[in-house]
Amino acid sequence: MQKFFQRELIAAVAAISLIQLHAGEAIAQAQTQAQRMSNAAAAAKIFGESQKLDNLDSLFKVDQGTGAVTFNPGQREQKFSIGELFPGATVDSSVDLQALYGNDAALTRAGEDAQKRLATEPSVSGEAYRMITDSKTRMRPDLNNDPIFWQVDELHADPGRLSTVFGECKTQHSYRDSVRRVHMPEYRTCERVKDVGGSAILRHDYSAGVVRHVDGPMNLASCGEGCMELWIGRVGDNYWSGTCAVFEQETVVEVINPDAVLSATLDYVKYDDYMQVWLGGDKIWGGPHGDTFPPETEGSCELATSWEQNPDLDVTAPFQTGQVLSFKIRVSVTGGGEGYGRIRILYDPQRAIMRDEWYPPSAVAAARAAGDGFCSATTTCTRMPDLVDYGPDADGDGQPDGPVCAEIAGVRVCESQLSSSPASGLSAMCMEASVESSCGFWRGPMECWTDPKGVEHCPVIDSEPVNSCAELEANPSCGIISSECVAGAEGASGTCYVQTETWDCGYEREIPAIETETGYSCVGSMVMCGDKPCVTTSYEQSPAFEEAAAALYAARFMGMDGQCTPSDGTNNVTCDIFKGDGLECKKAVAGVVDCCVRPDGVSMADYLTLLFQMGKLANATGILEASEGIRGAWETLTQPIDTAWTELQKPFVQAWQSVTGGTEAAASEVSSKGILTVAQQELMQETAKFIAQAFGDAAANSLFSVVGRDGVTSAFENGNLASGEMQLGGGEAFVGTAMSWVMTAYTIYTVTMLLIQIIWACEQSEFELGAKRQLKSCHYVGSYCKTKVLGQCIEKREAHCCFASPLSRILQEQMRPQLGLSWGTGENPQCGGIPAERLEEVDWSKVDLSEWMGILSETGHLPTTDKMTADRLTGSGSYLSTAARLNTLDRLKERWTDMDADAVRRKIESELR
Repeated sequence: MQKFFQRELIAAVAAISLIQLHAGEAIAQAQTQAQRMSNAAAAAKIFGESQKLDNLDSLFKVDQGTGAVTFNPGQREQKFSIGELFPGATVDSSVDLQALYGNDAALTRAGEDAQKRLATEPSVSGEAYRMITDSKTRMRPDLNNDPIFWQVDELHADPGRLSTVFGECKTQHSYRDSVRRVHMPEYRTCERVKDVGGSAILRHDYSAGVVRHVDGPMNLASCGEGCMELWIGRVGDNYWSGTCAVFEQETVVEVINPDAVLSATLDYVKYDDYMQVWLGGDKIWGGPHGDTFPPETEGSCELATSWEQNPDLDVTAPFQTGQVLSFKIRVSVTGGGEGYGRIRILYDPQRAIMRDEWYPPSAVAAARAAGDGFCSATTTCTRMPDLVDYGPDADGDGQPDGPVCAEIAGVRVCESQLSSSPASGLSAMCMEASVESSCGFWRGPMECWTDPKGVEHCPVIDSEPVNSCAELEANPSCGIISSECVAGAEGASGTCYVQTETWDCGYEREIPAIETETGYSCVGSMVMCGDKPCVTTSYEQSPAFEEAAAALYAARFMGMDGQCTPSDGTNNVTCDIFKGDGLECKKAVAGVVDCCVRPDGVSMADYLTLLFQMGKLANATGILEASEGIRGAWETLTQPIDTAWTELQKPFVQAWQSVTGGTEAAASEVSSKGILTVAQQELMQETAKFIAQAFGDAAANSLFSVVGRDGVTSAFENGNLASGEMQLGGGEAFVGTAMSWVMTAYTIYTVTMLLIQIIWACEQSEFELGAKRQLKSCHYVGSYCKTKVLGQCIEKREAHCCFASPLSRILQEQMRPQLGLSWGTGENPQCGGIPAERLEEVDWSKVDLSEWMGILSETGHLPTTDKMTADRLTGSGSYLSTAARLNTLDRLKERWTDMDADAVRRKIESELR
């Protein structure tokens, strides 16, 4: 033990030396980096002043046709297409993008097209878009008291904490006892039920259009699917009169959806006697004789003809630019006359839909719930546009059988062009509807169960759901971690009706630490980035001692929590560490029944005391079963001399004495039965007595048994140790890994001592799960609806993977993401161990043991400098002290007093000759 202690001391000194060495290197590197930054800033300033960027073409060039940008043209040039510059772009040239600039309608149309494409597109952008839009249906917690927000507010109120900056710096470092803050998570789950029952007004806001009337005669009409007619001038006959009189009339429209326009043609005019058609300041057509237009030109004013002509003049270009178009009709009339024309516009029907939205979300959810089967709803359309039924009368009933459509701003809008209604049976053409819904998917009978006292429970839930998340939302110490839809509670529409939220209501704890702190003293000029310093001061801290202690415990327990397949000579032996068990508990979704609560009275400190006690016993008995070379240095020295038990040649520090602290000569019983067996028996008996006294007979009997005259029996009865040879396991004792034994023993203790003292109306397995969760040994996997009826979720089950210790759970949580191991689902949790052969894949620098350090500190098991004394480690303060135990140094002194080293040396020399 003294050598071990010396080795530990030397290792600690070496570790501190390495920390100082690395800290010094880091400080030197920081100073060098600061100087390099200053030099780089000065060089950049000189370079910038020397450059004159008169010719930007030498830096980059833009292809006006394709929009591609080429950097460093002619010299190691790099070219980027529109798709690379704007991921997800579906255009082929910059012209398409330029047309969107300043055109709100076109930009809106492009955005809506992108939304429709991303709704189904199998791409990264599509997945991201759907994730955002799907979040609209999720219920959201109140985050006003979330720590991440109020802590930011505090920092914003006092920004001076971040204002330390430096220029020229000198390093300063020191070593000191300190404290380290670690977060101790306390995870809580709650249920959020989506109850959409009640009355609501569902609105459908949709519009369509290609052009919009601005001024003048208004005459827009549909001419079939994808076709509309714009009449310019006043439609009628002989509404003007005069002699060689010229009349003018303007029709002004705005092209609001140029992307939808396929073509535009002035296809028909009617006038008497002469007519001109102007667009803006340009004449685009004249008739009947071209430019002749008396009295402004030569010719007869009276032609005595009412003309109807088909100019077939293409006017597509102005309709595809998204602008206000002013058409002017000029007519020369003698006698009576008129003048007007018709522009036929062909458009893409799908692009003509400019807005199509069902809202508000609460009414949409209520309408969808009926289709999902979770609620019932009655939806009645209260506002419908004037409908036209197009198509032939196929069934001969005198009514056309085509699609049901409406005409909006000259555009035919049909049901197939609109987004489907959220309510079954409600036409997509409906503009407003009333929704009356009723929900009760949480009502009904739960599965029956029997509690530990034999009472059967078969509750029937018939109450309104309780918001179990309200308490967590109101607690400023709680922050939301995640939310998930309970498996089986999601409808076909994607709406989640029961959502489980995980909150962390943990706290910060200070644990003792030995720190190496390196700081920087900075004065003088600073390198500036604009009007702010480029570099701020930083500090390096090396909390080595407490991390090393936690890591040593982790390594030690790894051997106590491993299981290997038996060697059968055929298959290779495989080993897993930190294997867990899948456990679950039940809740009524409405909140009336909750069998997932954690019982009071479970002590983490008592459990870890038991765990460490058994760990030291396993370690000590392992030493006794080892080879001759580690039985004790002085015992090995004496054996070659003489096997007799004499004062001169008695073992100096035998292995069993190293463990038990004994100093007297071995007794006759020891000589006859074998010293190692007796030492093991003494250790196991003392440990078993401690466990029986602290945790009761049942806990001790789950670990130990006794082999006596009547065979294998329980170790304790009514607090008395049975006579016979004690052993780990056997009889009714639990068989498994060492850490599993301990967890089983403590679980038996909690059931025996606590369950009988409280009213527990759930199953015993759920009590055991609650106790293990209280010991922070379980990982929450997920939840699912136990009720196997479509549209019902009465009973929810929470699944957990529970391990033999909080350390096993922490290491599982840290290693699984690195190894790509899944936890499975609530219905099928994956709680297996970590394959031993995969440990080499773990990056241990990324394994965070801060929670484990906090647990050790809270329970008094974290080694600190004041606890590292010879008496506490090896004397009467040790867990393995079976009597008035001397520490290692005192034992060494007492034994050395009676040792005649010269006589031993002479005896050895004599026998060797």
